[in-house]
Amino acid sequence: MNSYLEKAGASRTVLLVVVVALTLLIDFSGISWRMEQMVTDTVSSLIKPVPASDIAIVAIDEKSLRKYGRWPWSRRLHARLLDRLRQAKSGPVAFDVLFADANGSDPAGDGLFATAIAAHGKVVLAMSSDEDPGDGEVTEVLPYAVFSDVAAAIGHTDMAVDRDGIVRGAYLLAGAGAPRWPDLALAALYLSGKFRVMDIPGETFTSQQPGHRGHWVRSNKFIPSPMWLKA
Repeated sequence: MNSYLEKAGASRTVLLVVVVALTLLIDFSGISWRMEQMVTDTVSSLIKPVPASDIAIVAIDEKSLRKYGRWPWSRRLHARLLDRLRQAKSGPVAFDVLFADANGSDPAGDGLFATAIAAHGKVVLAMSSDEDPGDGEVTEVLPYAVFSDVAAAIGHTDMAVDRDGIVRGAYLLAGAGAPRWPDLALAALYLSGKFRVMDIPGETFTSQQPGHRGHWVRSNKFIPSPMWLKA
């Protein structure tokens, strides 16, 4: 009897070890993660969200490059765009363009752009980050002070790229040392008056421990679910 119990106990131990080993193998191989993303991508592809009727995208495309010349353009052009949008009584305007430096060849154009930003009153400018290849120190790249001083808000453009190179969501908050900057689109949504700070969804997550200015910190990772897409 004792021999039988010992063999049974040994079998259960071996089975437990095998199960644990297989679980670790599946986890480290990324198989379960890939299967989960395949299901998510398949379901998302079957649901076609209805485009918002109150959002317009002004794109820098081949047609506009042929008309206005190669990039970067004079800030005078952006100023004219903002003046037209202001006259049309548009809502918030988010520039997904980093205006980090002054245009030394056209300072008057910078002045016109700053005036147009202030006059519109609801302009969101983009910020980014720069990592030192030597020590990995991360610094924030903010808009040129002449522009940021009159902008209504500043938003980050950090992309939530998954390990397979696909963007499925966004970090709603991010920044160097602390996640102080909202996502560019979220900042525009704030200005629309349709969103409250307490409503920020998403999984709280940081890529590095907060507190050190040299670390880029992310938070509130939001991945649209099929229910969100349907809505």
